[in-house]
Amino acid sequence: DHDENILLQPSTIDSKTGKPVIDVLKSKHPPLRIPDIQNNEYKLDDFEYVPQPLALQITENDVKNMAPQLHGSGGPTSLDSSLLSDLLLQYGSSSVILRNEMALWT
Repeated sequence: DHDENILLQPSTIDSKTGKPVIDVLKSKHPPLRIPDIQNNEYKLDDFEYVPQPLALQITENDVKNMAPQLHGSGGPTSLDSSLLSDLLLQYGSSSVILRNEMALWT
């Protein structure tokens, strides 16, 4: 009976193919392809018109106004929207410094 919850080592023989696990895994990934820049291989398309990006001016006040509207979590940290909102609003001059810094990030 095959146990599917075991950790296989690279040298373990794969029961389906009879090959070492490392060889089976390598066969599933194509070799690295390095683009030939000299011959414009993988070149992006040319466009007749490329619009200029909009100039945005985000201020500390903008960050202050959006802080109460935050929701959710931003990734694998303990910083969720409630904590970030509190940090941006509840700590006086330290919050102002943080809001200014966040405005610079945008």
